[in-house]
Amino acid sequence: VLKKNLPLISFNTDEIANGNNFLQRNGIGPKDKFICIHSRSSSYRNESFTSVRNSSINNFELSCNFLISKGFKIIRVGRDEKLPFIVKSKFVFDYAVNENQNDFLDFFIISKCTFFLGGDSGLATLAKVFRKPVMIHNILNLRDIIHYVGDSEKIILPKKIWSKKNKKFLHFNETLKNNYNQIRDIDIKNKDLELVENSNQEILDAVKEMFEIVVDKKILNQDQSNFFKYYEKMYPNPLVKKVKISPEFYKNNIELFENDVQNL
Repeated sequence: VLKKNLPLISFNTDEIANGNNFLQRNGIGPKDKFICIHSRSSSYRNESFTSVRNSSINNFELSCNFLISKGFKIIRVGRDEKLPFIVKSKFVFDYAVNENQNDFLDFFIISKCTFFLGGDSGLATLAKVFRKPVMIHNILNLRDIIHYVGDSEKIILPKKIWSKKNKKFLHFNETLKNNYNQIRDIDIKNKDLELVENSNQEILDAVKEMFEIVVDKKILNQDQSNFFKYYEKMYPNPLVKKVKISPEFYKNNIELFENDVQNL
């Protein structure tokens, strides 16, 4: 439906002028191309716990440098963030800590980005509303891939889980069989497990793949069928075949995707 129809949200002349004026005051000119980045944190809802969906925005440092080298500017989106982005550059605008945030600007900024790099949160859905290509990073429970099967999502980047007891990473089929989507960070620790966020390098690799897909119009043909055959046995959905886990991440962690599922 989204692919066949234009966005239902549009802006009038005054809104476009106000939005562009705000961006220009913050270093984003009318001809500038920019990418939106986002990581979920506890700040937006003043959560008293640490969600397993949270991650550090500072793991985007290498990716920002790469995108800037390709002629893009960067806008960090989000609401009421307490910690600023560590990258200090005239090409990076940290809207997430800006005092002039409002609902209109949330929508307007994302509507104008070339693509969106975001965590497992509502802002990624907003990017889809505007038909923006999306990379979802730091997904804990791969069962949730079933929600990311549209034409907007181009790259999925999972979190890994380290078993302190066994001193190894859990196979991803274990994250499918267990309801880690509903688990709290404190419960993870009680199970003697540790969440491992996507690193600077892992995110950079995935961002380079996004660049190839969206800007260079390349097709990434890595075979991930062994894992997805197993996935579909548990969560049947033909659309899942359209999903692409970051090829570099898949290759570097292939034993976590395939070694434990090939005979199932």
